[in-house]
Amino acid sequence: MIFDGFIFKNGYVLVVGNNEYDLHNDYDWVDCSFDSDEACARILLRRSSGDGAGRSQPASFELQFCGVTRFISREGDPALASDSQTAAFVGFLFPDNVECMDGYLDEQTEEGQDFIVCMEDSSAFKIHAAEVILNPGA
Repeated sequence: MIFDGFIFKNGYVLVVGNNEYDLHNDYDWVDCSFDSDEACARILLRRSSGDGAGRSQPASFELQFCGVTRFISREGDPALASDSQTAAFVGFLFPDNVECMDGYLDEQTEEGQDFIVCMEDSSAFKIHAAEVILNPGA
């Protein structure tokens, strides 16, 4: 998977150039969609309204996954629904265990790894794609 101009680190930080964005505290994960006909997935994040999110940060980000060959999702715990938009971690997994949705590697060490996001309500999604494009302000 090739990331176009950005990386993820430390389990929840999006790094774009010299800027780092806290995707756990400062952004809500508001939508994730997958179009199997177009082999494309999209994730929309919006800056949260909390005090920690700096107003100079982008109001939103869209991650666009192109050439998706695998998209797996897991439902969260309904008792924790208020945490369904807060990322617990963002990272990578080796694709040898397709059904695994727990745990992560902080950084992508090989192009063939899956991208995984687990939310605080334990919902999760895992994506394997050729390329990921970041669209700030989407």
